[in-house]
Amino acid sequence: MTDTHIVRARYQSVNLHLSTRVPPLSSLTSEQRPDHGVLSSNSRRIPVEFPAHLQANEALEVPRFILLQQGPKRGTTMARLAHKVAIVTGGSHGIGAATCAMMAREGAAVAIADILDEDGERLAQSIESGGGRAHYWNLDVTDEGAVKRVLGEVADEFGKLDILVNNAGIAGENKATDELSAEEWDEVMNVNVRGVFFCTKHAIPHLRRAGGGAIVNLSSIYGIISAQDIPAYHASKGAVRLMTKTDALTYAKERIRVNSVHPGFIWTPLVEDLARRSGEDVEAFRSSLDERHPIGHVGEPDDIAAGILYLASDEAKFVTGSELVIDGGYTAQ
Repeated sequence: MTDTHIVRARYQSVNLHLSTRVPPLSSLTSEQRPDHGVLSSNSRRIPVEFPAHLQANEALEVPRFILLQQGPKRGTTMARLAHKVAIVTGGSHGIGAATCAMMAREGAAVAIADILDEDGERLAQSIESGGGRAHYWNLDVTDEGAVKRVLGEVADEFGKLDILVNNAGIAGENKATDELSAEEWDEVMNVNVRGVFFCTKHAIPHLRRAGGGAIVNLSSIYGIISAQDIPAYHASKGAVRLMTKTDALTYAKERIRVNSVHPGFIWTPLVEDLARRSGEDVEAFRSSLDERHPIGHVGEPDDIAAGILYLASDEAKFVTGSELVIDGGYTAQ
């Protein structure tokens, strides 16, 4: 099978089953036994290599959040981000990690920036061992000096910078506005707004030197609509939405495109943490979220990563100042 990937598992596991593209394993002799199969998850079919000891219909532990398929498919056309260099903030887990893995598969050299060092290093090693290019940097996006330094180091390490994904973000305290302290408000704004400002400010000179590039800002459906919770988060994501449009206009003539992505509820560590803090059973919380989406379920990190990949690629060369909503129909109601 020429399009096989090795799949590596991270984060919380669930049982999925392998099927094969050949007759059932039980009908084959040991000499005929294949060493490849197809992993099925939510209607997605992912070619994998599986252990020789695995039997037909035997469960394989794989991650709920991310399947890290490393390296471009053999025998296919040029990868969508070939010769590009990208940095993803908040890149160690959730949407950020899915984006790093997907960009690496599509040929980009990826800088993973986060404060979760162990996860970040593990992800970089996984991408490298699968034939991609990646390096991890510890980065607190609220520290302007650190942002400027890390962006410079990324450009030095990989030779340039083409893509910035402003993904780092926190939800903050779930209190009414009159119950929030100034410190709680500022904590969210420092990460979600100042972090985007600092990273964009110090990425622009590198993108200019590269002759242009793409910035993708992670806003939210809660940068477009609202709800009766986490007011600082809502305000911060609304700010990111408008910052995106302003910068898109400012830098358009320099061939620097700036767009925002607005995820609905995506089952990430951040959302799972909200579930745990809600006082409700986590699975019940998830089921209630599923019911809010016309499509019938919450999204996966790869759903958002695919949109980010598009906006970062040359396929989106005529797209700037746009809002890409990926929400399973949530905001259409």
